[in-house]
Amino acid sequence: MALEFECPTCQGVLQVGEDMAGRVIRCGGCLSTLRVPQVSAATQIPPTLPEESLPPLHSRRTESTVTEPLPALPATPAQPSGRREWELINTDDVSQRDVSQRDDQESAPRDDRFRRFRHEPSTAPANSRGIFFWLVVIGFILSILVIGCCGGILFLLPDADWQWHESKVGGFKVKLPGPPQANVEDAVGIRLDKGTYAEGTVYLKRAETFMVIYRDIPSTAERRQRNKTDDDELAETIDRLLKATADGKQPRRKPVTVNGFPGYDLSYQGRSGWYTARVVVADTRRYIVLAVGPRANSSHAREFINSFAITDPRLVAEGQRRQNQAPPDTDENNANRE
Repeated sequence: MALEFECPTCQGVLQVGEDMAGRVIRCGGCLSTLRVPQVSAATQIPPTLPEESLPPLHSRRTESTVTEPLPALPATPAQPSGRREWELINTDDVSQRDVSQRDDQESAPRDDRFRRFRHEPSTAPANSRGIFFWLVVIGFILSILVIGCCGGILFLLPDADWQWHESKVGGFKVKLPGPPQANVEDAVGIRLDKGTYAEGTVYLKRAETFMVIYRDIPSTAERRQRNKTDDDELAETIDRLLKATADGKQPRRKPVTVNGFPGYDLSYQGRSGWYTARVVVADTRRYIVLAVGPRANSSHAREFINSFAITDPRLVAEGQRRQNQAPPDTDENNANRE
């Protein structure tokens, strides 16, 4: 004979053998501990029931089956959707105190002789790192790679190798941090008019550009016939330079004399960085000695500007003649040139 009774916690129908009456068991459905009622308090059913007497699959209650303690149970195949079979866990060693308390744990102890065979959802924490987090990580890695590559490239670039560059066509010489390059004016976005030329180089390690821009112009005597002095030519040249590089901003000016010819030193911030320039009107030729870089008045710019000298024999002779005829150079004369 078998005893059939209801679990007071999950209302599942449990079936046990008659010899289990009064013993402590654990419900296979909710894992609650309970005591099997006596024979008089439970419903007795035959040990075997005909197949047609079994409750229908769509019964309101979920039935369970109790078996005697076994060494181990293999995994059972999935049950029909309308009926669930629970396995009871033998808990003869559970104390009376445990009977009155509900076991709130979701999984059976590790030393249980019987385990539940059912699918449980994964308790692994969901990945809370969104796409923004990974975009930040990727951007950071790319930044490190770019900085490392750029730093490695700059490290491999050669240092400044100052050498004299002498132009036969332009009639000048100047120190450059490297060999001269063609179309050097393109590095700073300067467009040259027809008849205007530029010679110089780009120092990549400091992102600096050095060039001498020159052009032939009417002589001083010819300009005087049109009431135009050297100072007028200087002012016009400076104005064109500022419009091409600094939108007409007024820089700091300092008058200078180069090989007996008048000129100005300029320093200002323009479209491509800081500009350090020396503008000279040497009778029939106009020079713009220009250094462009990320820093104002850098040591390289000053070395380049100060090394400029006119070498054209005819211009050198004219400059020497003017120096011999000119009055002593005073601060008052330089101020009048401004």
